[in-house]
Amino acid sequence: MLDKLVQKGYIEKGTGPREIKIIHTASSEPQPGLYAKYTVINKENGQQVDNCFVLRPDRDPAARSTLMQYALVCGKEELALDIQRWIDHLSKETEGIS
Repeated sequence: MLDKLVQKGYIEKGTGPREIKIIHTASSEPQPGLYAKYTVINKENGQQVDNCFVLRPDRDPAARSTLMQYALVCGKEELALDIQRWIDHLSKETEGIS
């Protein structure tokens, strides 16, 4: 899969097995696959955060599932509970049971 993204010019492989660099495109057309759609800023220092991925659980059921899995394996009880409550709330909102 990564090789296909490299061939299409969307990413560059880094030196390590898990390192990739997302190529920024100037196109206003929606991009398929993995690309830099959002700019993430660290609230503590105001610096741009590179090599991150934005999930939208308010719009994407796959993002909810991913966050629930993260809650199960993160090893941080308070964070896991917060994520579970947030996802439960979002699920109720999308079902119209707010």
